[in-house]
Amino acid sequence: MQTTDRIRQFISAELLSNASPSSLGDTDALIESGIIDSYGIMSVIAFIEKDFGIQLESHELIPDNFENIRAIAGLVDRKLGK
Repeated sequence: MQTTDRIRQFISAELLSNASPSSLGDTDALIESGIIDSYGIMSVIAFIEKDFGIQLESHELIPDNFENIRAIAGLVDRKLGK
């Protein structure tokens, strides 16, 4: 399963009630549109670190890296050396 798909499934299941993963696009604005808030970002960070086995650094915890699924996946893939 691709990084974007894993992230999309997590956000859909854990942060969006009754939303199908297919309803969330790779470039949908997550923060700006209110899909995720500060609690949601912390949940996504915990998921990323546990599920992908990476540790995010404080300088990586900026809004741009959590703007949309594509941005989050890019951060993960960079950390994994993909």
